[in-house]
Amino acid sequence: MSDKFQPYLWDYQRCQQRSLTAKSSAEGMRLDLFVSRYVPQYSRQDIQKLLKEKMITINGLVGKASRRVHTGDTVRIILPRQVPFQEIPSQCSLSILYEDEWLVAVNKPAEMIIHPVFGQLTGTLMNSLSHFYLDSGQACPKPVHRLDRGVSGIVLAAKGVICARILSHAFLQGTIRKTYCAILEGYLRPGLIEISEPVRVISRRGPSIYKPAQTEFQLLKRIADFSFVKVLPLTGRRHQIRYHAHCLGHPILGDTRYEARPTSLMDRPALHAAKICLQHPVLPEKMTITAPLPPDFRYALKMLQK
Repeated sequence: MSDKFQPYLWDYQRCQQRSLTAKSSAEGMRLDLFVSRYVPQYSRQDIQKLLKEKMITINGLVGKASRRVHTGDTVRIILPRQVPFQEIPSQCSLSILYEDEWLVAVNKPAEMIIHPVFGQLTGTLMNSLSHFYLDSGQACPKPVHRLDRGVSGIVLAAKGVICARILSHAFLQGTIRKTYCAILEGYLRPGLIEISEPVRVISRRGPSIYKPAQTEFQLLKRIADFSFVKVLPLTGRRHQIRYHAHCLGHPILGDTRYEARPTSLMDRPALHAAKICLQHPVLPEKMTITAPLPPDFRYALKMLQK
């Protein structure tokens, strides 16, 4: 198996539909394995994404990966067009927090996005990694989780497909723990505050759904009319911390999307992925990686204390 990644983008505006009828040889096969047999150009991760976005049905019903296929079942798939691209190396500042032969941890600037998208094919973390490893002859490491634009901090990237699968699985199982620092509006009460509020997950196909989400907040210091806090997300939904801070009635400083007051202190949410704890994907050791607060975050704290 090759350990090199084939980068591509999905074009949802140009989709192909396929209809498959299960033969007796597929009896009892998992739906995700059945689909991957007939669309080998899409990875298992791609198939999981298609299922999550309700783009695969079986006998007219939305499919689940573990659903067993039976002889005569009709499976319909909506396949976004894969648009291959050459990752364009971009000479951006890249802060390496940790590196070995299997993985690398990067301190992502707040304004940087992870992957190239239509309309922005350069200036991303992937472009920066591509430039950084261009002269070494190594394959470009692949980020295995996301961090929103506007949020700074640690991003893990895997060197090779096998390591990427191990780390991705660990994130899904919740065995990788991330700790964030944030500045919240108002006074958060002392002690550990846990919030369990479902988060809306938007699908490109079909209706949006709400999924369980859980976050812990802990006050570190009160500063003026704000609270400097430690945040531990126990699940990994998009915008989870930002939404849960809003639900508490203490939106994150600068996060106007979630009803924070306009401020000149920060032009983005005061949220930073400061620490990550994990079992090394290959070596028998546990790891803790930390990232210092970025300059704009430190500036905001300094100004609030005046």
